[in-house]
Amino acid sequence: MPKMAQNDSPPAGSEGSVPQDSPQVSAGGAAESTSANVPGQGLFSNLLSPQSGRGPRNLLAGALGGTGSRATSGQNTANPYRPNIPTMGGLVRTGEDIFSPWTGGKPLEDWSGLEEPSPRRIRATQHRPTSTSSAQKAEHYRTQGLETKFSKGANLLEFQDEVQKHLTHYGLDTITYLPDPAKTENDPSLQMVSIIDQHSRFTQEEVRKLSIIYRRKFDSYDEANNEDAKEFVLNSIDDDIKREVKQRVKITECAFAELWMRIIHVTRFISRTYFNTLIAHVKERKISDYHAENIITMSKDYYEDWKTLHDAGAYDHQVTADMLKEMMKAGGTGNEGYVSKLRELRDNLDEALIET
Repeated sequence: MPKMAQNDSPPAGSEGSVPQDSPQVSAGGAAESTSANVPGQGLFSNLLSPQSGRGPRNLLAGALGGTGSRATSGQNTANPYRPNIPTMGGLVRTGEDIFSPWTGGKPLEDWSGLEEPSPRRIRATQHRPTSTSSAQKAEHYRTQGLETKFSKGANLLEFQDEVQKHLTHYGLDTITYLPDPAKTENDPSLQMVSIIDQHSRFTQEEVRKLSIIYRRKFDSYDEANNEDAKEFVLNSIDDDIKREVKQRVKITECAFAELWMRIIHVTRFISRTYFNTLIAHVKERKISDYHAENIITMSKDYYEDWKTLHDAGAYDHQVTADMLKEMMKAGGTGNEGYVSKLRELRDNLDEALIET
């Protein structure tokens, strides 16, 4: 199982959570922004407007047209000791006249700030030091790869879990979010989901176009986090995977979400043996292997296997029929009350499988 590198916390000025009485400044309204004309304003406004009633998948076709604006970090001239406020974060007082920027968290749909702008805990690893020496040390720890590099045949689900933990721990997770493409015109609310564990919801082309749209709203902190996240994940995969990924995407130009999708695309093929083995294991599972034919324990095992396969985009719904067939054997004969409910579910599943 991939593990995070040892000594993964930078020697920041403070550690752990920020005291509850530490003044925090969020980006909402406190920072000004500058703008410049770039392609895509019309579509971007429509895409992110809660009143639009239009999902991202319906809007991708015209993603590259129109004019728009690019947000930058807030400019602060009143106090030279107070750095610009991150759009996706805030400032925390670390000294009498010293403020430290911090980043990280789930973004709002219009990229105007975080869903939780004042979190109860801000890790020292989320800080972005302003002094050169401290900034260099913090960047080193943010971009240092996992101790065990992901390689052919390794567990993809465990790898993505470790990547998600690292990005969250270091305040890099915000740039992994995109609007769920499953939303439709009848559901105007755009749910932001992380590409790390929800990559199966997207196509590579959707991620590419959505990344172009959302990246226009990045401030300087988002851009820095985007580069650090790419460097970290490249440092966490072995040379064989890295070589193939670099042949498929321009690392220096792409957004992190695009890079992650390319890694997933590559690892789906190299992990095929692992997933085929797991599917075979699911099909071979017997209710008689469980003490007292415990259906609850069996269901938990099935769920874990389903999640592993589904998150990797490798699940075959025919396997569900195999699961139901075996679960119907629990209790032996004379258990019609239990079996009849599963039989109805099996019949509905069979019809659905025929239609697909």
